Amino acid sequence: MADANKPELFIGLVGPIGVDLDYVQAVIVKELKHLGYISVPLRITELMVAIKTDVTIEQNSYSAKYHSLIAYADKVCEIAGSSAALAALAVAKIRDERTGITGSVEKPALGHAYVIRQFKRPEEIELMRKTYGRKFIQISVSASEKERRTDISSKIKDFDETTRDKDECEKEAIDLIKKDFDEGTGSFGQKISNIFHLGDVFIYGMNKRSIEDTLRRFFEALFGHNGRSPTKMEYGMYTAAAASLRSIDLSRQVGASIFTDAGEIVAMGCNEVPKAFGGTYWAEDGESAQRDFERGNDANQSRKLQILYDLVSRMSSSGFLSEELAAKNNAIDQLRTIMADESIRESQIMDIIEFGRMIHAEMSAITDAARLGNSVKRATMYCTTFPCHMCAKHIVSSGIKSLVYLEPYPKSYAVELNADSITFDDDLADKKVLFRPFVGISPRRYRDIFEKRSRKMSSGKRKEWYHGDPLPMIEDKSAAYIENEDSSIISQLVTSSQAN
Repeated sequence: MADANKPELFIGLVGPIGVDLDYVQAVIVKELKHLGYISVPLRITELMVAIKTDVTIEQNSYSAKYHSLIAYADKVCEIAGSSAALAALAVAKIRDERTGITGSVEKPALGHAYVIRQFKRPEEIELMRKTYGRKFIQISVSASEKERRTDISSKIKDFDETTRDKDECEKEAIDLIKKDFDEGTGSFGQKISNIFHLGDVFIYGMNKRSIEDTLRRFFEALFGHNGRSPTKMEYGMYTAAAASLRSIDLSRQVGASIFTDAGEIVAMGCNEVPKAFGGTYWAEDGESAQRDFERGNDANQSRKLQILYDLVSRMSSSGFLSEELAAKNNAIDQLRTIMADESIRESQIMDIIEFGRMIHAEMSAITDAARLGNSVKRATMYCTTFPCHMCAKHIVSSGIKSLVYLEPYPKSYAVELNADSITFDDDLADKKVLFRPFVGISPRRYRDIFEKRSRKMSSGKRKEWYHGDPLPMIEDKSAAYIENEDSSIISQLVTSSQAN
């Protein structure tokens, strides 16, 4: 008889090209089996071909194959008119698989986990979480660009009998990595850069031992093993995430925390406007608070527009504008026309961050430590986002020895400007400040997994599993989500595929 305490689980893989997703998936299947679950692997690239497009999936070379797969996926989204189209295909396939297992789409396949490979767009993750709630688990798999470039270059070279020199393979690998990570402007392109940090667990995807250890520990913790406690890295990132929630910055929330090697908190900070005599504004400051929210605007955004206005005005006076722009009544109308273009809004000049009133989370933590007389020398900083170039030089100057980040920040110039003092290479950690991605259970799953009451039996002896047996630490074990599946987006996909 099926156990009602073993709800269906929905596991989504997210990772850039070059990581070993084959092995990650194999380990997931193995670990779930040990915990009494049956895995149902699904591959989106196999599902998407159900919708016919005018894109041909190439097989002539490794690079051509993956570029065409990306183009095919983009086209499916365009046809459906939704960037969540591929996730909806996965939901439709889940319903088919469930029917095959239980005989009814309405009857959950208890003790089964659908492992979906893989998601590339924010809208896909949003749809899965709206549909399945906490039963959807995102596994984010990472590796350095250098490692992935080496792996992909090798695969490009060995794909067929064609002779390719090393530089050619390297260039193709770089182009593929860039496109895979973020296609840039456009409604339906993939943007792994915008979803990677949303993971429930983060895996280093180039080392089999690391993959095995991280996934085994994660699933044991998720299923209620009472002996699994937070690592220093998990605790550090959780405190950074908690610090971020203090901020009411108009753009985003970022948190940072600084720890000693022994796991002691030195300082915490978030991105918020500083106040006189130290620290940043708190809610208790009331009417005296002068955060950007109270003032009603983002000073950095205003300054960027002022810079652009000055540039456009000078170009207009010097006769450098097109006839179309020159025909506008004034520089304000010209600027508004320019800013209506998405490519302009995504340009590097709009990445200027120097004129914000708020102090960044990393700087806040460092200056708080200095003000209170707490040394940060040889300490480790945890930050919810990869540092910008301004924070990076302060991190280096402060004496911090390493930084762990959760969310990538592709626009950062931190490493480009400070390559002499920052490294991603463990082997250089004694010579430079080591920047490394977070690995482990993420802040978004931290309380679900680690918040427990008694871990002992009535006899006083320890209890191995929180629920007595391995069971998912998910409060809502109902199948109410099945009602969400039959949604308008699935109907849209059916209509689109029939039309083609």
